[in-house]
This record gives sequence, C-alpha cells and structure tokens, in this order.
Amino acid sequence: MQWQYIIFNAIQICQEIGYQWILTGDIEHEYNAWSNHPKTTGIKAINVVVERAY
Repeated sequence: MQWQYIIFNAIQICQEIGYQWILTGDIEHEYNAWSNHPKTTGIKAINVVVERAY
C-alpha cells in the first residue's frame, strides 16, 4: 500500500476516536498524532503513531 493511503487511513481512524489532533514529526517518514479530546469516556489522551517501513 502506498504511504499516502496509509496516512489517509490513519487520519480516518483518528477522526473516529477523537477530536483536535496535534500532528508532529516529519510526515514523509512518520505519522504521529496526539489528542487529549477522545470520544470515549474515561480516556484522557490518545497517541497514534505510524512509521514508514522502507
């Protein structure tokens, strides 16, 4: 699967589980998103990381 589709899927997942995401790092090599606004009660923060395999 191409990297841009993997990133698109990661963003879709993030939209399903939380709001107000902060993206950090170099998007060409890693998708790193963090939010402290999850949709699930009882969870305080979410971090989603996808590393690009070469």
